[in-house]
Amino acid sequence: SDDTLNYDYDEISWLSQHTFKISWSDGHVSEYMLDFLRLNCPCAACQGHGEQFYRELPAFRVKDPKESMPPVEVYPVGTYAIGIKFSDDHDTGIFSFRFLRRYCPCEICRAEAAGEQPSE
Repeated sequence: SDDTLNYDYDEISWLSQHTFKISWSDGHVSEYMLDFLRLNCPCAACQGHGEQFYRELPAFRVKDPKESMPPVEVYPVGTYAIGIKFSDDHDTGIFSFRFLRRYCPCEICRAEAAGEQPSE
């Protein structure tokens, strides 16, 4: 369950203009493309009011990212989240560290997440 995950981190650093990584305190490292976060923006305008589901970034977008910093701005929101202003000026998504850890796109985390959800 989510309760076993650690949302404390040691460092956030940029790997490129398109991707940053979070080094979590438990040793796990997550890499996030800005395009992936735009696709998975948790705000109500993007998600509606139902449950949010993980969306994988299409391969063509991985190869040809649209979002990059600059013009994208990434900034802290208190101590619990980051805010992102995307290239389309969308800026209402607050990405909590809990959300970011749950949405880690690495194969290990995706396999664990898939194992938690019954297949339909």
